[in-house]
Amino acid sequence: MTRSSAIGIAIALLSAVTSTPRAQWPEGNEGSFTGFWTVSGSVHVLERGDKVVATAGRLTGTVVGNTSQGTIPSFETDCVVFSDTRDKGIARCTWTGATGDQIYVDVTSDGPAGFGRARGEFVGGSGRFQGMTGGFQFEWNYSLGHGSDATLEGHTLEMSGRYRLRGR
Repeated sequence: MTRSSAIGIAIALLSAVTSTPRAQWPEGNEGSFTGFWTVSGSVHVLERGDKVVATAGRLTGTVVGNTSQGTIPSFETDCVVFSDTRDKGIARCTWTGATGDQIYVDVTSDGPAGFGRARGEFVGGSGRFQGMTGGFQFEWNYSLGHGSDATLEGHTLEMSGRYRLRGR
């Protein structure tokens, strides 16, 4: 496995864009959405000889989007990512809105280096997003610096899915 492909598997994610902060989350309890997610951060690459065996790191960024009911506010994202040569890449993320309410997101990836497909799952949240469920998929692209402690910047090319909020 090449260094680039191991990191591609590890980081199925996403640098910073802005959105209108006054946008409101729709009042409906469920719907579809499309969005754009960008991230940047650093990853540590563990090599044994000439093979990458694991990568781990932290990526932060922003997600913006639209639901079937209108524009949603932007979210600041914080993710811990990990991959080894035996498993797919995984990420555990928190999306934090302007009010402080959070959405909890788990992501898995099996994409090739520099480009890939990933799946995300909403696994709850806080405040308005407590009990949120649903899923989404995205394609993404990234650039990666060199070295065992590398800088990564990436963004989604397409992101869409469905969500369900707990009834109020």
